[in-house]
Amino acid sequence: MSELIDLIRSLPPGCSVCYIDHHPPPSGFPPSDLDRLEYRYRSGVSASQLVYEALGKPDDRISKMLMVYGAIGDMCDDSQLVREILSLWDRRLIYLEAGFIVEGLISRRDQAFIDELIDRLAQGNPPSSIPELVSSCLKTLSDEYKVYKYVEENVTVKGRIAIVSKIPISGFGGKAANYALACTKADVAIAITVNKGIAHISLRSRNPMIDLNDLARRLSTALGGYGGGHPQSAAMRIPASRMEELLMFMEIALSGIS
Repeated sequence: MSELIDLIRSLPPGCSVCYIDHHPPPSGFPPSDLDRLEYRYRSGVSASQLVYEALGKPDDRISKMLMVYGAIGDMCDDSQLVREILSLWDRRLIYLEAGFIVEGLISRRDQAFIDELIDRLAQGNPPSSIPELVSSCLKTLSDEYKVYKYVEENVTVKGRIAIVSKIPISGFGGKAANYALACTKADVAIAITVNKGIAHISLRSRNPMIDLNDLARRLSTALGGYGGGHPQSAAMRIPASRMEELLMFMEIALSGIS
């Protein structure tokens, strides 16, 4: 975040930045003296809704559909605005179309594909009409069920934490953590993958008293990494050599929460 602040301050006169995010901001952000920054933040709604409210055209059907797809993907589809738009359509169709985007982008992350997808969607093409996206979505679904089976067979529980590691297919950390919660009675689930000495960690919780965003930020910083997210869904990266310390600190932190 310090790099972003330095970049904004280095902009030529007359330039400004509109920063939109639905994640809770770090402590002290934005700085009070950063007058070139228009900061838009609200919890409980999707990033796409915040963008739509800032830049979208109320009468533009494509803008509305793209906003709703994003809200479904962010699992923030219960806002009044999203509910109003969904009430005008067959919501089963909208959820299906959104699913093609969410699932399809797990298996295809190359920039050329993403750029083409953005162009096609901006032109008003429904996701289901884009063959490459549908094909990628079907691959993701096949891989997802393999990950679910792996979690069922390999999840362990330590105190209040469900742990699953060495996930066999990349890109499924969050889903693995979600499913680890479904398979156990743990309050928090951690899915771990390690790449080049760095542990990539997805965290999920079903306990509203637990703030994973706060835990991820504090613990990752203490362990030489970084992290954050939402109260019930967060992620962090730390040196893999410090995983045991992380689990110990998480147990200590959770011990004070009912």
